Amino acid sequence: MAFTVSEQRAGLASNETLVDLDDGHCIAVAVEPSWLANGSGVAIRASARWVDSDGQTHTCPAGQHVELTFSHTADAASVERHGLAALSKEVLLLVLGEAPTLVDHDNEDGTTHSAPIIAFGDDVRLNASVRRAIAVVGAVGTINAGSVLG
Repeated sequence: MAFTVSEQRAGLASNETLVDLDDGHCIAVAVEPSWLANGSGVAIRASARWVDSDGQTHTCPAGQHVELTFSHTADAASVERHGLAALSKEVLLLVLGEAPTLVDHDNEDGTTHSAPIIAFGDDVRLNASVRRAIAVVGAVGTINAGSVLG
């Protein structure tokens, strides 16, 4: 999977960036970090919506927008270790359905291993992906209960 950041177009919110996926879909993405009032870190909220070339949101057969949001809470130690920009990028990659960035981590025995900056589980990766949302919305339609049960 791959993507390219595209030129801004009309129809996007001021905080959105247009991304062209390698499968031809256009996605408007945004990220909004905010300090948690209790001092426990930063909430990073990323959103992705499937748009056409003029920034209008695609809808499902029921007329609802094909969009999603995902929030991740980064503790203060993670923000210090990786930086807010790197953590925000990881949450954006998640909603785009892209692979995470791998970094080297030190092991107790002096060796290193590669692991994602944020270790989201496989189910989270699938359910937070706009690519997956687009694929699923295409399968939504009317189902005849009798034929399903019959």
